[in-house]
Amino acid sequence: MVILSKKALREFAHRHPLAYEGLKRWYDEVKKADWRCFADMRQTFGSADGGAGLYLMLAATDTGWWRW
Repeated sequence: MVILSKKALREFAHRHPLAYEGLKRWYDEVKKADWRCFADMRQTFGSADGGAGLYLMLAATDTGWWRW
């Protein structure tokens, strides 16, 4: 998985401090992942609800756009 902009994540976390821990966990998980298909991603992140349900994550893959 390639994360296109870590800077964008840092800027978002700076503006929304409550999102920092969730973004950090997401980033760490994605960096070590070796997903082959969308089903692999869903095994890791089966739900859009990261706890508080305040934010929505969008991801683009070579098979299309997905939202959690």
